[in-house]
Amino acid sequence: MVLLYIEVKTTKGGINTSFMISANELAFSSIYASNYELYRVYEYNHEFNSGKFFRIEGDLKATLNLKPTVYSAKL
Repeated sequence: MVLLYIEVKTTKGGINTSFMISANELAFSSIYASNYELYRVYEYNHEFNSGKFFRIEGDLKATLNLKPTVYSAKL
């Protein structure tokens, strides 16, 4: 049996709206690239529970333009 790992990211904004993704999610997509897909839902309408989407297969680092936005700080 082949497993498929699916991640879904949803925003109300348009196709080019940024969305959050964690370092763990990026690492997971890299480790399981041959069995990983991200479904990007955009223009989501809560009232009608509808939106448009596209799919990205494999290692997300190879496809997405990533910008670090969260840091862990310690004294």
